[in-house]
Amino acid sequence: TLAAGDVALAKSLCGKISGRMFSSPLLGKVFDITLDRAREGNLETDMSAIRDILSEEEATHIARVFARNANISREAQDDYIDTVVREHIKGEAEADDDAVAAAAEFYRKKKGRKNG
Repeated sequence: TLAAGDVALAKSLCGKISGRMFSSPLLGKVFDITLDRAREGNLETDMSAIRDILSEEEATHIARVFARNANISREAQDDYIDTVVREHIKGEAEADDDAVAAAAEFYRKKKGRKNG
């Protein structure tokens, strides 16, 4: 949603951030749609350009988000992008820690069965 209406920003983010990095699947979906349109050279990245792709409920929600964030500064956008990336990395690291802990527990139990 940050890139909506700002094709230059959308293009600058290609390859640096993706929709799967957003904690909100809907925001990620809209972000990916916006980036895809920017990659294709489509200058229409506002709400009217994506309304047909979203459900009515999604479109209503995103329209509110767009309206609320219509005049945020580039610095605020950059901060938000940094937060999205940081939280995504943090989430992946936590998932990796959970996977390592689960594997260790699995092997501990497995070893315990062999010894018992």
